[in-house]
Amino acid sequence: MADGMVLMPLTLLSQVLWDHSEQIPNVILALYYIILAFSGYVYRILLHGFYGKTIGKMLFKLVVVDVSEKSPLKMSQAFRRDMIPLFLGSFYIIIKFFHILETGDPLSPAVRPLGAAYWIISSSSAIWFWGEFITMLTNRKRRALHDFVAGSVVVHIPNDSAGK
Repeated sequence: MADGMVLMPLTLLSQVLWDHSEQIPNVILALYYIILAFSGYVYRILLHGFYGKTIGKMLFKLVVVDVSEKSPLKMSQAFRRDMIPLFLGSFYIIIKFFHILETGDPLSPAVRPLGAAYWIISSSSAIWFWGEFITMLTNRKRRALHDFVAGSVVVHIPNDSAGK
């Protein structure tokens, strides 16, 4: 929820743009949609890569580290944590991008021009989601699938002031 608040200004701006979409060129709307759609991925990858945590994890004193728990997360691991949802989401984002370019209506549902491919992408996303959830609940360190893919684990940061 905290991480969603960080990206809230983009969401609020999108509401203004979508409300005035008939006055804005389709290419601007489509490009803004791309920025909005990829912002969450970029946010998570960069913050995990540079700091090992997002603002939400900072609030809960959590950090993502290498599975060895002895070294910080590398940028490549941060990318691997999000690469499957990024890959799957990219298909829908591209479809929606071209839909906005064509219609200028960012709020209407994108047509499903890919038929079976759209169903496969949607089903794969659902399977990934449930796999993440089930995996997280069934192992000792509560690692989700993205942690296994990246070789990472989320750990609690010990309170430095506890021993003082």
